[in-house]
Amino acid sequence: MRPGPLGRIVSAIDSLDEPVVFPAHPGATRALAEAGLAFGPHVRRLPPAGYVDFAALASQARLVLTDSGGVQKEAYWYGVPCVTMRPSTEWVDTVEAGANVLVDDDPERIAEAIAGAEMPAGRPVLYGDGHASERIAAVLQGLLESTWGFLLPSTWVAAVSVQAARGEAGAALAALARLGILAGVVTALCVGICAGLYREGWIQL
Repeated sequence: MRPGPLGRIVSAIDSLDEPVVFPAHPGATRALAEAGLAFGPHVRRLPPAGYVDFAALASQARLVLTDSGGVQKEAYWYGVPCVTMRPSTEWVDTVEAGANVLVDDDPERIAEAIAGAEMPAGRPVLYGDGHASERIAAVLQGLLESTWGFLLPSTWVAAVSVQAARGEAGAALAALARLGILAGVVTALCVGICAGLYREGWIQL
C-alpha cells in the first residue's frame, strides 16, 4: 500500500545524509505517533520552539524544509533557501525569485530540491527592507515632540523611539499608552479650568 503524505515526507527526510533539526509542533508529534512513524538517528527532534528560538535555528540553517506559510516568508528574510512541502504557496514571489521550491509530498522531489537548494544571488527585496521599525520610530519621535514635547522630558521621548527601533513593540506601546493617559489628564484639567472660569464669569461663550 502506498504510504500517506506524512509517511512519504518521513521517507524523504530519512533518505538524507546530513543532520536535520526538527522542532516538533505538538500536532506533528501527535500525527507521527498515531501513524507509527519515526525518523532516523540523523534527525534531532526538539520540543516546540518559541519564536526567538525558532528564528535563531532557521536563520542559521543551510535550508528550511516546511509546510508553513509564515516560515517560507521568514526564510526569505533570513536569506535561507526554502523547500516547501505543499503543492502551492501564498508567497509566490519567493518561488519566482528562485528562493523557494514547491515539492508537495513527493519523496524524490523533496530530496532533489534539498540537494540543490541555494539562495539566488542578488535576490530582490521583498516584504520590506528590515528597517521599518526605524522609520516608525522616527515618525513617533516627531509626533511626540511636535504635540507633547513641551510636557515630556526629551529623554522619555528618545526612550520610546529607541524601544520602537529595537523592535520592542510592547514597551513602546506601553509608553504610548501612558502618553494617552497623560493627554487625557491634561485635557480633563483644561476642561475643568475652563468650566470654573466660565462659572465665575471670566469667560463667555
